[in-house]
Amino acid sequence: MYLIVPKEEPLSVGYSASKRAKISPGDKVLILGSGPIAISVLEITKTVEASRIYITDINDFRLEVAKKHRVYKTINVRKQNIFRELEDVEIDSVIEASEVESSIINSVKLVKPGGTVVWVGMGKDDIEIPYSKLTSKDLTVEGIFRYKHTYPPVISLLEEKKVNIEDIATNYFKLDEIEKAFDIANNPDADKMKIIIKV
Repeated sequence: MYLIVPKEEPLSVGYSASKRAKISPGDKVLILGSGPIAISVLEITKTVEASRIYITDINDFRLEVAKKHRVYKTINVRKQNIFRELEDVEIDSVIEASEVESSIINSVKLVKPGGTVVWVGMGKDDIEIPYSKLTSKDLTVEGIFRYKHTYPPVISLLEEKKVNIEDIATNYFKLDEIEKAFDIANNPDADKMKIIIKV
């Protein structure tokens, strides 16, 4: 079935990101972004029994998908103040999966002293990071773009039904509809997760 690889690939990124975050049972985790990678991170994080998982986005459709994955709390950062929403919460690990500059900066501000921040993906080449927060809070910061040796454990998790990412592929297009597919992919307000082009 042609959907197997599109599901395993983002789950592999999510697996690698979650492992870099060194999440332990009982931890409070914040995932910034609610796309396919973020949902993959969410599913892996649940397997290590984090006590509370918070997730953000600007798109209500994506946040509704996250709710189906039993996330503790969703935050629409376009409508809600994330600092106010997490004012009394000590976040052990932040995994930034949106690649948005303001979100990358906030990841350092939102994690607790001694916590871990993982930046997933690309983003802008140059971003002003609050350096004093990094050092005074004694943070561990990890960057991830690729992954290795993740397919065997990911395949096992899928076979044992310990993770559920059936809903990350939401939009399907034929090859001659590729322009329409890219228009939707580039629209942050569109109701979409992972877009599949059938060939």
